[in-house]
Amino acid sequence: MRGLGLLAGIGLAADLIIKSQIAQLPSGTVLFAWSYFGIEALQNRNIFIWLPIAPKLLAALSIVILLGVAVAMVWNYIRKRHTINGALLFILFGGLSNVVDRIIYGSTIDFLKIGALIGNIADILILVGILLLLRKSKPHAS
Repeated sequence: MRGLGLLAGIGLAADLIIKSQIAQLPSGTVLFAWSYFGIEALQNRNIFIWLPIAPKLLAALSIVILLGVAVAMVWNYIRKRHTINGALLFILFGGLSNVVDRIIYGSTIDFLKIGALIGNIADILILVGILLLLRKSKPHAS
């Protein structure tokens, strides 16, 4: 888990540092565009796939989810399921970074544009964590 934890920590730090710079730009500013990839400043006041949710409800929901992930990590630590904790750490750090955005900026700062989607490193951390959980939960052939 140490390697996964270090990687998740680097992703969290990179995300927070980059977003602190991107947040200073007007939303919609395009910094780089090439084919299906780009870097564009965007303040996302909604949630996944632009679902509108009241800001206070979204903050409360995010904190409850992060607390649930933290409890699951303690439970898995006690049960010595460290690989699952590595996956949960990605989810926790990604979610934490987005919650910090909402507290500081009032929105999530997205900047990575891939095709029609736009997100940030925190979103990638959450996705990697989910994929690691799915991989770990997949039954092994004997």
